[in-house]
Amino acid sequence: MVRSVSGHFKNSFRQERIGHQQLEVGHGILKTPAFNVSCLCAPGTIKEITGIVEVKAFPEVEDVVIAHAPGESITEQMRGLLAQITVRVLGSVYKKEDLLPLMQCIDKNVHIIGENGEDLLLPGIEPDDVEGYVL
Repeated sequence: MVRSVSGHFKNSFRQERIGHQQLEVGHGILKTPAFNVSCLCAPGTIKEITGIVEVKAFPEVEDVVIAHAPGESITEQMRGLLAQITVRVLGSVYKKEDLLPLMQCIDKNVHIIGENGEDLLLPGIEPDDVEGYVL
């Protein structure tokens, strides 16, 4: 399950990547739609997490946080808690209409595989996850 909370950063900045340089571009009082895609796992032991390098390369992505590394387990007791979040992707877009397609693309790229080859990532982004939740 990939759940999102999106909103706006006020007085925020984006890091624009130009070649090997990163430039901080201030938005002053402008607002920019921001997102947090949280990738939740079913109970099991993580063997591998893939797609992180690709997602980090998206210009809209500011950071990817891996909360549980390969070898760690998601237990039944973690179900429904923040501890179930395995990967969190943070970023921003210039237009609110770009949120859902980007979040779905992130969902398609991140894969969390269990020790027996099973897909531990719970089902992902739906339009209802975004519509009505953008501030």
